[in-house]
Amino acid sequence: MPLTPPALKDDIICVASGDGYLYAIELSTGQQKWQYEIGGLKPFYPSFPAIANQSVYIISSDNTLHSLNLQTGEILWTFKDRSRCLYAPVITEKAIYVCGSNTSFYTLDIETGKVQWTFQTGDVKYLSSPVMAGDTIYIGGQGFLQALDSNTGKELWQFTTPLPENLMLEPQFLIGKLGEGILSKLTGATFSTEKFLTPIIYAGAIYVGCKNGYLYALD
Repeated sequence: MPLTPPALKDDIICVASGDGYLYAIELSTGQQKWQYEIGGLKPFYPSFPAIANQSVYIISSDNTLHSLNLQTGEILWTFKDRSRCLYAPVITEKAIYVCGSNTSFYTLDIETGKVQWTFQTGDVKYLSSPVMAGDTIYIGGQGFLQALDSNTGKELWQFTTPLPENLMLEPQFLIGKLGEGILSKLTGATFSTEKFLTPIIYAGAIYVGCKNGYLYALD
């Protein structure tokens, strides 16, 4: 059965399997701590599990976001979207940000799962996981990239682009597989070079390979 990449906090590692279960394992002993049947279609292809505070979150193939107690596996709350939730959510201390595969973007209270605000894109669809920096959340869709105020859901700017994926953030730049150069975090301005490799961040710098044969390091 396929496994998701694991999520780790303290001595607990969480991983979901294609058998429809989320497993929690004690890292120091390798012993299973608990398992939780997520439900949905099988074979099961969930989003990656994510851990915040003392809870673990995962989206099942039936479009339900599950919040579980990290120590016990007890279900805390669920939220079900009408569309397919294909992408891993962004989690902060107070909220969870979720992209549906239709035109909806949700922000949920982390303690209760209640909807705080929603954002609709119109006719275009979301096609990647959101990324957050400071009070701004960035979401990519079918030919566009948007920056939203994470507290209110107000759109700050929108940039029309080829399909973005694998967005990564650093305090100075927002980067994605855009084919049109690098996006400025604050303004959405672009540079002239094309790139096709997923960038990495190391020791405060961003490294990205481009179609022109150069490897760029950005401070």
